[in-house]
Amino acid sequence: MKALLLFALASFPTGALAQPVLFDDFDGDTLAPNWGQVPSRWQYNVSNGMLNVTALTYPSSPKEDSNFALMGSTFPTQMDFRMDVWMGWDGGDLPEGIEFSPLTSGGSILATFGFRNSSTQGARIVMGAGTLFASSIPSPGPGMHHFTLTRSAEQFEFVLDGGPVATFPDTWRMEASVAFFAFTGPFPGQLGQLHIDRVQIVPAPAGVALLALSPLLFRRCRR
Repeated sequence: MKALLLFALASFPTGALAQPVLFDDFDGDTLAPNWGQVPSRWQYNVSNGMLNVTALTYPSSPKEDSNFALMGSTFPTQMDFRMDVWMGWDGGDLPEGIEFSPLTSGGSILATFGFRNSSTQGARIVMGAGTLFASSIPSPGPGMHHFTLTRSAEQFEFVLDGGPVATFPDTWRMEASVAFFAFTGPFPGQLGQLHIDRVQIVPAPAGVALLALSPLLFRRCRR
């Protein structure tokens, strides 16, 4: 194990061991104060190391079939970065969803990655970048899943549970400074709980190399 760590440290240049610019594993029983949200529009708890969204209470108009809630946190401005989010859903009435986006300081959405279940398309994993590129694939079932969004080399890469699902050009090249989450649920209907287990953002590409190695280090440590 020691030899592996020494090899890893020697393999990357100085500064490659990038520190997270945003990290939250939702330990404790309250939402950290860096997360801003609209009051009284959702019900949630922080328990068992996760944020659990249990109800969405934004007053929907009679013509809409869904309620929603939003939350976000700022982080030190980054051009290239890797954003890892462990999040999931229990499965409830349509429509429902949970997704995240890196934003500019002015609120422009640079990319979007997450889960949506609608009456028109069914359960899908959705990916998008800027206003020109969007795609979706059939969603895995309810449970916790690992979403990775990497921006480097003037492109966005989307990875779900360790498997690449899309790559889009980064045509805007605008700096990111906000991590933004959107939760959607039925109105009326029964919301299946939505969960976030961990959020981590590190600078790229150095952070990509380190995090790519981390599963190997983790396996070695457990032996």
